[in-house]
Amino acid sequence: MLPLILVALAAFQPTPHFVALKWNVVTKDSAGHTLTGTVYYNVYRDISGTLKYAKLNPSPIPCAAYFDDTVVAGTSYDYQVTAFTVTGGESGFSNKSGDVLIP
Repeated sequence: MLPLILVALAAFQPTPHFVALKWNVVTKDSAGHTLTGTVYYNVYRDISGTLKYAKLNPSPIPCAAYFDDTVVAGTSYDYQVTAFTVTGGESGFSNKSGDVLIP
């Protein structure tokens, strides 16, 4: 079964150098069963309004947080996250982070 779609993605502390992202840990699959094994995450970023999301992380993220240090000052971004397990597929996208303007 696929992991549940994530909720409560939020971006914190945008600076000219990074954005901190945090989300709820996924513990259940789409049928409500507790997931076994490690749940990993992928982070996707879009320059706000283009709807061209690109995966940021080169390898699976084993925790519910990520620091994007590839931001450009004066640019606005949207983020979304997916969850997956080794034995299952990738979930749908989380909620959008909302426009994050880099100062």
